[in-house]
Amino acid sequence: MSEALQQLSGHADFNEAVIVSTCNRTEIYCSLAQQNSQTLLAWLASFHGLDEQELSNNIYCHEGNQAINHLMRVACGLDSLVLGEPQILGQIKQAYNVLLIGAGETIELVAKHLYQNEPQNITVANRTIERARNLADEVSADVIALAQLPERLHNADIIISSTASTLPIIGKGVVEQALKQRRNKPMLFIDIAVPRDIESQVGELDAAYLYSVDDLQTIVSENMAAREQAAQQAQIIITERTKEFCMWMRSLDSVGLIRHYRNDVQTIKSELVERAVSQLSSGKDAEKVILELANKLTNRLMHAPTRAIQDAAKKGEVAQLNQLKKMLGIDQE
Repeated sequence: MSEALQQLSGHADFNEAVIVSTCNRTEIYCSLAQQNSQTLLAWLASFHGLDEQELSNNIYCHEGNQAINHLMRVACGLDSLVLGEPQILGQIKQAYNVLLIGAGETIELVAKHLYQNEPQNITVANRTIERARNLADEVSADVIALAQLPERLHNADIIISSTASTLPIIGKGVVEQALKQRRNKPMLFIDIAVPRDIESQVGELDAAYLYSVDDLQTIVSENMAAREQAAQQAQIIITERTKEFCMWMRSLDSVGLIRHYRNDVQTIKSELVERAVSQLSSGKDAEKVILELANKLTNRLMHAPTRAIQDAAKKGEVAQLNQLKKMLGIDQE
């Protein structure tokens, strides 16, 4: 990315450029010297040694308001694979011991996800110790055999199970014993096996919280519905902010015009004030000097708008007249 940015910054066709690059997204936001997206496409193809035509079939390009809208959607997670997916905002406040039962593909994914969040300890329990050890090495976990579950279960705050067993591995009695050893410190059980690895009666215990695949699907559906609703609200905000941003951008074009107009008015004022001071110094009547100053200042400032109104009226340009009325603050039926 560093090399790419250096190339872009030194390229005569690019005024400004920002690269967004994640595991699932590569985007370039730029201001071009000439409004021609083909310039960017040609550079990108050249930088990566790709065929320009092939690349053009696999990209999207937004300009102006659409680009602003897209950038805002990306920034707030509306355009993510998982709707509203947030970045990590802080460290985990509390660490847990975690017990994983099984060593298949599903548990492997769970283990890697948990490892990224730095739990205090991970233990992998499996019927085949060697397979469990292969997974454990990847996530710095301990390894135990399934037969050791009854004596080790009380050490776990979170138990996630996914095996191919046709019968439950953890029963209500084993969990009751573990809770006694923990002095009823809560335990979270997540059973993602089909058929179940954990007896449903475990969920009847006061300090045991059991979630199955069906429960998780319900939670996911509820969360997605809430995110969809939030997404609609976010899109309204984005639309409003896009308009505000574009209005601000357009206002920048008027800065030079306003400065020029103010300078002209200041010049007229200075000229007339200097004349009035000179007249007062020569002994001319103060009232007449002030009246002359006011009349001349009024006439000079009214000259250009008056001519514009007259020209528009002669040509029958109603829209121009209405615009002039609005600009001059004229309230007329």
